Amino acid sequence: MKRLAIVGIGVLAMAQAAFATGELQPEPAVIVESVPAVEPVVLAPVEAAPQETDATVSDEEIAAAVGRSAFAMEIVDREPVDSVIEVTNDQTKIFYFTELLNLDGTTVTHRWSYDGNVIAEIPFEVGGSRWRVYSSKTLDPAWLGDWTVTVLDQDGQVLAEQALAYTDSAAVGSNPEPIKATSPAAPGEDE
Repeated sequence: MKRLAIVGIGVLAMAQAAFATGELQPEPAVIVESVPAVEPVVLAPVEAAPQETDATVSDEEIAAAVGRSAFAMEIVDREPVDSVIEVTNDQTKIFYFTELLNLDGTTVTHRWSYDGNVIAEIPFEVGGSRWRVYSSKTLDPAWLGDWTVTVLDQDGQVLAEQALAYTDSAAVGSNPEPIKATSPAAPGEDE
């Protein structure tokens, strides 16, 4: 599975630690295509730069982040079956999966863009401290180029962003396979 490096990785590590100690628990799903996540992402701790502010921020606010995100050819049991970075135009449906951490009670949006132009915005009401959402797009085979999904919080701040190349299958040959993203296996996964 592909994992994105996100601003605030140190904070994500704090959220993972809270999950490991049982402080964070999955919430039941109440939104179509949105359910609690199953496994934490394991990242090395990162020291955060000191902040000069008088405002007090709770641990939960600090730990709000995207745990995982990926383009996928299919979603099964609310999980991506693969993670792709390039798809040919003989494939017309693509999914974008996101695992959200500590964004309970907020709205998160998937913004789909094609060659820099916003095509769709899909909002999700987050109903738990660990929440999985996905959106999909049916692509016209003529829409070759770069597709991007930007994950935005309710204030419009970018939480994550990932690009997908949509290419001409004729240039690749017959029966081309999607190009899968590569990343180290998560704990407990086979490599």
